[in-house]
Amino acid sequence: MHDLFVSYAREDAAWVERFCGMLQSEGFDVWRDSAIPTGKTFGRVIEAALADARAVIVVWSRYAVESDWVRAEATEGLARGILFPVCRDKSAPPLRFRTLQTADLSAWRFEPEDPLFRRVVEEIRTLVQVGAAVNTVAENRQEAPPASVFGVPRRYVKEIAGVVLVAVVALVLWFWNGSEQRHQRSLELSAEAALVRDRVEADYRDSSHYWGVFLEKKGGQPRVELSLLLALEAFATEPSPAAAEALRKGLVLLPRPVLEFGQPAAVGSSADISQDGTRVAWSDRRSIRIIDTLHSENSRIIEREGRLAAVRLLGKGDYLAAIGTGGRLEVWNLVAAKPAVTVAGNGENTIAYAFNATETRVAVRQADLVTVREVSDGRLVKKIALDRFVDLSAQQSLDLSPDGRLLAVALKDQLVVWDLNKEEERFRLSLADRVSALSFDPPGDRILAFIGNGEALLIDSVYGDARTFPAVGAGQLIRFSSDGGLAAFASSGVVRVIRPGQPDRPLLEYAHADNIKDIRFSDDGLSIASAGQDGMVRVWRIPTARELTRFAYSDQVLAIRFSRDGERLTALSRSGEAAVWPLFYADPAVEACRVLRRTLTPEEWRRYLPDERYREHCPPSSH
Repeated sequence: MHDLFVSYAREDAAWVERFCGMLQSEGFDVWRDSAIPTGKTFGRVIEAALADARAVIVVWSRYAVESDWVRAEATEGLARGILFPVCRDKSAPPLRFRTLQTADLSAWRFEPEDPLFRRVVEEIRTLVQVGAAVNTVAENRQEAPPASVFGVPRRYVKEIAGVVLVAVVALVLWFWNGSEQRHQRSLELSAEAALVRDRVEADYRDSSHYWGVFLEKKGGQPRVELSLLLALEAFATEPSPAAAEALRKGLVLLPRPVLEFGQPAAVGSSADISQDGTRVAWSDRRSIRIIDTLHSENSRIIEREGRLAAVRLLGKGDYLAAIGTGGRLEVWNLVAAKPAVTVAGNGENTIAYAFNATETRVAVRQADLVTVREVSDGRLVKKIALDRFVDLSAQQSLDLSPDGRLLAVALKDQLVVWDLNKEEERFRLSLADRVSALSFDPPGDRILAFIGNGEALLIDSVYGDARTFPAVGAGQLIRFSSDGGLAAFASSGVVRVIRPGQPDRPLLEYAHADNIKDIRFSDDGLSIASAGQDGMVRVWRIPTARELTRFAYSDQVLAIRFSRDGERLTALSRSGEAAVWPLFYADPAVEACRVLRRTLTPEEWRRYLPDERYREHCPPSSH
């Protein structure tokens, strides 16, 4: 008996060979059709190996989905409840198998310590153990039968037992047939839900609209709701893991906020959300608006003239720093609604800015000057003259170390680090290309920098020693998790999560339809959210590489923040739409009824549920 039977298309043999080799190194006994002895009948050997396997792994690819052999072998594994599907590319599995949770190995590079591969190994190990338990038959000792049982002659006992056995078998078959019918119906509905959902996403990719506009004005909303309604019916028919997964995927596309606080005024390019996600601030040409999502009486509108390059809510949100387009620095006491610090700028355009982690210092970059000031009183810490070359596309062309002692600035083809306390240059690195983004890690020991030629540098902030790595794309925005163990960077609309020392090996990778405006980790480092110019916010769970949800806006999203407990996310768009969104829910069916705005129409019901009486999916009180 083998642990694993591996089903695959012949075109994927090289990939499968390496995959099987790594599974064997984990201690699994793996069988694949290359093990068929010479002279043996091909089909019979495969049938025997499939019957003896404790688990069946199917490797889906664009070739495998067209193979009748692979489909048949996967169907046998599914029928026995021992199927483990993986994808080696982005091809969708056949319709019948789309409701199953499938391990996506398309980006895997055969790294044995990759978290995704480790999770696959543990899940396969569990499946093999279950298969072994099912296939193990205990040996019973043979004993001489007694002449009678409880005084009843043995011949009558046999007759009675036969009648009881027939009745029990009939009852089991009746229940089994009903269960099989419900299971098949649930699979069919889940597959229909997946098909509708895939078509919606394909139509969105082909459109040029924001996600919110696509949903509300281009027919996306009713179809997403149809997908969710079909998944809800599948879950009601049989609340299996496959049906729950189909329901969860529908909920990803159709969340509903727990709190909305939109404003009629459009937002300028500057916006921020407090660290706990409870206060939102943005500017227009005439004012700064601050919304307190928990206590509306603490919301403020500060009247002022002129555009701002940036606003920053400090600490718990009681203070706000505003950086003018000409370099002017203002710090406002929001409790008293009056300025606490005002420092004039030199009139040159503000290109970039950076705060240290404790928000005690701020650095402002202009064309040929970097100015570093204390936030509390505006006191000048350092003025540093630069050459006039400025990469206007770099959102992060300078950064302060977490303690505010060091300043890193990208020049034309150099990266310079100053020690602000000693008022001296610490080191200077010559680079092969210009810097597209740079950031200190949370401990302040290292600087992660991306340069235009597709390389990443990890730089020791004390000595200037640099390690160079190939990077998958030029980073344009960098964020670290709170402990510095993970980093995320955006590149041409793609978000990649990496370990800082391995920028060429993404742990998670996904895309927006346009450039990325903001990226945030949850405090525990397990979730990541990104906001795009496409009007979409996407939230992913990093350990499982699973999308939790996505939010739709009618304009680009400027700022996002997790709540302290990681259960909610606050987001603000340029059109003034702001909301607090839930990320988790206890019961997917209850959550589906919360977000749905309609039920199936009679026409839809006749198409998808012709043999059932028409009814509403959710009670009216849940809408």
